[in-house]
Amino acid sequence: MAEIKINIVDNLSTGKDLKVWQKRKTATTKALSVSAKTDSGKVATPSATTPTASKSRYRFTERRAPRLRRKSTRRSLRSRTAPTFKLSEWLNIWLTSYAYIKVRPSTYASYQAYVERHVSPLIGGLQLQKLTTNQLQVFFNEKRMNGRIDGKGGLSPKTIRNMYNMLHEALQQAVINKILSVNVSEGVVLPSREEKEIIVFKPDEQRAIIEAARKDRLGFAIELDFFTGLRLGELCALKWSDIDLAAKEFRVRRTLQRVQKKSSDIKAKGKRTQIVEGAPKTKKGNRVIPLTDSMLQKLLVHRARQLFEKQRLGKAYNDNGYVFANEFGGLIEPNYLRKVYRRILKDAKVPLHHFHTIRHTFATRAIENDMPVKVVSEILGHSSVQLTMDLYCHPSVSAKRNVLEKMENL
Repeated sequence: MAEIKINIVDNLSTGKDLKVWQKRKTATTKALSVSAKTDSGKVATPSATTPTASKSRYRFTERRAPRLRRKSTRRSLRSRTAPTFKLSEWLNIWLTSYAYIKVRPSTYASYQAYVERHVSPLIGGLQLQKLTTNQLQVFFNEKRMNGRIDGKGGLSPKTIRNMYNMLHEALQQAVINKILSVNVSEGVVLPSREEKEIIVFKPDEQRAIIEAARKDRLGFAIELDFFTGLRLGELCALKWSDIDLAAKEFRVRRTLQRVQKKSSDIKAKGKRTQIVEGAPKTKKGNRVIPLTDSMLQKLLVHRARQLFEKQRLGKAYNDNGYVFANEFGGLIEPNYLRKVYRRILKDAKVPLHHFHTIRHTFATRAIENDMPVKVVSEILGHSSVQLTMDLYCHPSVSAKRNVLEKMENL
């Protein structure tokens, strides 16, 4: 008997186009009617009682079709196993493909440093899919005790929390991408937050600093900051186009920061950092700040001095529009303005504190002079009023003493 070649169109992976042939009853059994061709090319229809038709391995019934579909689905899922990564490999993918388009340049630089200096050397070689909560807990505990690159102790709770937030986001993206089934960082216990004492300049120190600042070419930047509370990067990024002289106000639109370059952008023996102009720190950082009449007049005097420098240098002056510029019209780096600030504090014979102390001083003086907390929060560009209250709404010792003395007179 000539061999029968059966031509069946089948797609088991989806269950589509599976042909369940029409049943045909006979006296002895049920079989499938199959269109077939012999070697001679003639069409042959096996009878219902022939073993070739009733016992053929090509026979499909309605009862068997669902089982075959399930087998095929399992086979298809096995063939689509998630790719395997080492932790450092996935973090680099996450940095360049996901974090880079989402976070601020300074945040990206911090994340890159965390991966290169802390995560990769210790746990970067671990398999991502085999990573455990306990391994992460041991890692963070070690960093808290001995995490500093210079070997002088451990990292601060704030740095630990920032590093954890980065790892959590990266692992969460792996869950979204179905590379991981769970985010194992969820169970990590972090150190408690440190409550640092906020330092502010005393009123006599503030007056001495402002007096010394008036003798410096860039001293007005320091004086303006005492009455506006700008962040250092916002102060350096302020442009004349941001100032509305008629309305006596200016808008904070950007910030200047020196950040580390992406590893792929660093050339041999080239600079590892760059100045970046970016958006303010928070969404509420883009804000309008009013100018007092006194500050407006001093700003105009500063503008006149800058225009004189431009006229004197002629073509050598490259005007970039910055309110606080160098002698040739270029930007002032935050680090350079810090040096100016330290020099002014030395001249004023005031103890050295970090630049952010000016911002703390502005907020404290504003609240002491009964400025509503919501107004203070908006001027500072805080993400919430609660943050402003937590930082600055603490009564001074003199205020506590006055209340106690009043209570004695009850």
